[in-house]
Amino acid sequence: PQLMDSQARGFSKLFSIVILMKDKMFLLNIQPYLADCLTKISRELQGYARVVHEGELRAQGSSDRAQRINQGFSSYSSRSLVDLTGKESIFAYLHAHFAFV
Repeated sequence: PQLMDSQARGFSKLFSIVILMKDKMFLLNIQPYLADCLTKISRELQGYARVVHEGELRAQGSSDRAQRINQGFSSYSSRSLVDLTGKESIFAYLHAHFAFV
């Protein structure tokens, strides 16, 4: 899945959620449930990032965006998940989703 990012090349960042487990049979048995959970988490993260992205575009204005596209590169470094979603407690939120496993 992708998160919208007004400062990224292509205006989006790819992300992955990886689940590692010692018990492969348990992992196989809960795979349908995990797929549903991961879909829900991905959609929520994308929604948070969309809100931040739209706010940044409004703040920048269309002329700044056109200028940035014509520049061809960005001086910004990679942005954290906290910056992309606008949620200070995003890692606690993600941890809570996976703490049950």
